[in-house]
Amino acid sequence: MLKHLGLFSAIWLALIGGCLANESSLEQLELCDCHYAEDGLVSCPLDGFFVAGFRAAGYPLNRQSELLPLSPAICCRPCMPKEKSLGNDEAVAVVTRNCVPALGKNQETCDASSNTLFLQGYEQVQIVPSAHEYFPHGSPQCCQPALLLKSGLVKPLVRCNCEANARPSDHSISCNIQAGGTSQSTPADAEAGGHLIWGYKHAINVDKTFPVPSGPAQCCGVCVDPSLPSERPEECEAHALE
Repeated sequence: MLKHLGLFSAIWLALIGGCLANESSLEQLELCDCHYAEDGLVSCPLDGFFVAGFRAAGYPLNRQSELLPLSPAICCRPCMPKEKSLGNDEAVAVVTRNCVPALGKNQETCDASSNTLFLQGYEQVQIVPSAHEYFPHGSPQCCQPALLLKSGLVKPLVRCNCEANARPSDHSISCNIQAGGTSQSTPADAEAGGHLIWGYKHAINVDKTFPVPSGPAQCCGVCVDPSLPSERPEECEAHALE
């Protein structure tokens, strides 16, 4: 019994870290076309784009121990793989698919048991009157990045290198910010760091009504896994927040 529990614990830890695949066989994709979301959005509505961080962090709730992400989001898409040929097929674009609400006690992370989901954004925001900024709240939207193939099939991309290359400071709300803390993060930081968010370690409840994400960010690279089969997209899939 104890042996089985030990095995279960090992598998669970591996899932939390990103995936069970042999990461040495995976190709990590760089991030392309990183930009601040328009109109102060805290989501990435363009197809193939996901949240790599937020421009700033602050303490809008006057709780100095809980650093929150502030608008706008930094949106990036995984670049195309260097080798676009995948068997007898060819990658032509990166798309967003299979969007679902996040899970967790306070709904702060994407499903840890699925290593293909990343943070696509938040629908709900709360304004910070003194700063003309917003912070996200409520359940985040998690989506799967995938390669669209010339045949019309899609190949899911996976989380990888979650710990070795993505170690945000104790309070950092972005994956790739160099200074940590309340320093501002830029699209250039995101492209250089190469990691996307799949959730936050903490969430706080404001007036017991809605959860607000709080740092540190949970970050992973995005990889092509040759062992994953390509899939036929469903006729009507759940896509990104508009």
